[in-house]
Amino acid sequence: MAFPCIRYFLNHILNIPFMLQHTLHMFKKYSFEKQIFTTEITTLWKKNRAINRFF
Repeated sequence: MAFPCIRYFLNHILNIPFMLQHTLHMFKKYSFEKQIFTTEITTLWKKNRAINRFF
């Protein structure tokens, strides 16, 4: 019973660097596209408000 748990734990530990790298990549991408992202969110929010007002 212990072996699958250890394997899962090892897999999790091995996944951590990848997750950190992915998070860093996403953070860089986010900071790079921050302006576009903000404007997209704002337009979506405004559209959503309009839809909510309509319904």
